[in-house]
Amino acid sequence: MSFLDSDLILKEIPLFSGLSVRQREIIKRRSNIVEYKKGDIIYQEGSQASGLYCVVLGRVVIFTQDQSGNRMVLEYLHRGKYFGIISLLTNEPHSVSAQAINDSMLLVIDRKDFDFILKKIPTLAIDLSRTLSRRLKRKDVHQKTIFESTVISVFSSSSRSGKTIYALNLALSLKKETHKSVVVLDILPVGNTHTLPQRLEIGNYRIFDLSSGASTENVSCAKDFILKSNFDVDLICFYYRPDEQRCMKMLVAVLTLLVNDYHYLILDMPSAMDNSVCDILNQSDLVHILSSPERGDLLRTRDLIHNLKTTFNFPEEKIKIIINEYKFARLSYAEQVSILQRPVSATLPKIEDTSTDRILLDNPQAEYTKAIRRISRELSGSMVGLVLGVGVAY
Repeated sequence: MSFLDSDLILKEIPLFSGLSVRQREIIKRRSNIVEYKKGDIIYQEGSQASGLYCVVLGRVVIFTQDQSGNRMVLEYLHRGKYFGIISLLTNEPHSVSAQAINDSMLLVIDRKDFDFILKKIPTLAIDLSRTLSRRLKRKDVHQKTIFESTVISVFSSSSRSGKTIYALNLALSLKKETHKSVVVLDILPVGNTHTLPQRLEIGNYRIFDLSSGASTENVSCAKDFILKSNFDVDLICFYYRPDEQRCMKMLVAVLTLLVNDYHYLILDMPSAMDNSVCDILNQSDLVHILSSPERGDLLRTRDLIHNLKTTFNFPEEKIKIIINEYKFARLSYAEQVSILQRPVSATLPKIEDTSTDRILLDNPQAEYTKAIRRISRELSGSMVGLVLGVGVAY
């Protein structure tokens, strides 16, 4: 089966799932799958309506802007959600803008085909008219509650940087500080061993393989691989093949499902500089890069950030450098900043008690715990009092 199966897509989109096979065939012939890169504007506020859009893969943000260019987010859309309908049915210009947050695939029905479909499928016209009525009423009565997910990739060029320990404790801290849903994605090349199940005291577990055998038909089964821990943080383990570009698209498809259910998605990335890793980093909302205070690691971190900025146009303000002082720092802070050519967001002190990996829970007074707690509070916007205001705020 190809990566995208049009019949399966139409069955999974709630707007079309209740239609007959013949009716879905009409829509299949009169629609197209269009790819948008991360950051692409799908349509601008004030532009004329050109079609109906349904999210197949990726995420879309709906927003407005004032005269000063300040953006107000109205809604985040994920797989199965459709938009552009109000302007299409009212024949008025778009009152909002739509932008792809990740590399996205949308099912698009242009205006001419849309009118044809409504004539052929009157029941769809009735459903859409009811939707229009509800949305217009909701728009007048109250603002929609926004469910916002944040995808955070944790990466390091060194395999012994404490990356996985950091990802685990950041997830535990976000759960503790925000009481919101958190899932960790443990991503490794095929053949490597996942360590997070053991660290979260999870026994038997399955690994979701993103490589050749995967398709959109079984992406919907990804939730069956979710591992529940006793620490209120969920986990999914993944395998990928660095030489298969489809793995990245498969991961985006999985993220499209998970962002509907989790406020924070922590991606524990492999310490490898292959194209797949860079592609996945680019799909994240934030990237936390761990480095030791040694010159070689600092230089590799600097080069990685340069690559993300120049190759993917990734915003530098979304990249956070975390120095882990598990090694003795021979360089001063000023020398570290000079090598990196950008500020350090936070420093993790050496872990004194090595008997546990869940430092945040098992040793709440440790200096490492306090540093993680500050980072998670900055990340979640839950800083309390001036005493917690040290560091670079998100």
